[in-house]
Amino acid sequence: MTKTKKLTREQLEETLSQEWRNIHHNASISSHYPETKNEYENDLFWRWLGDHTSDMIEFLREDIKEQYGEELKFYSCGRMGATIYPDKYMQSVGGSGFGPLRFSMDEGLSGYNDGLRVLDILKTINNFWHDTVKDLPEAWKQAKKDNDWQADIDNHDGMESYQATLWRKKK
Repeated sequence: MTKTKKLTREQLEETLSQEWRNIHHNASISSHYPETKNEYENDLFWRWLGDHTSDMIEFLREDIKEQYGEELKFYSCGRMGATIYPDKYMQSVGGSGFGPLRFSMDEGLSGYNDGLRVLDILKTINNFWHDTVKDLPEAWKQAKKDNDWQADIDNHDGMESYQATLWRKKK
């Protein structure tokens, strides 16, 4: 199910490379964090964000499987795990850095068609993640409503988190 227009082999290789770089550079999740009213809401947001991100990655994984028949495993890297990528297509660079695309087209038409398919998968990932990140403030607002968190958030105005050290005898 290829959606990409016809490209020369060289154009396809460059477009694949660019779309892979977009996976890394389009992960501007931190510029879409919602404003939080207090420390309590901020804490709730971070806990919710971890669950929400996991749900969105699972949804994307299922979408890729349904559209392309491709079973992908996604990982995250970068600040706050904002970059998600399918491990099948990333070369290892050690540590948690983002590596180059691990895909090379075989010669002939079947290799070219494989390249188009991978390009469509990468575009689907980029479009989905871009939209997910852009919609983050609205999704947070909806989560607060669905979970009736606003009253609890309001009740924590002027409060700060406090953690005391407790001491006890060794057993």
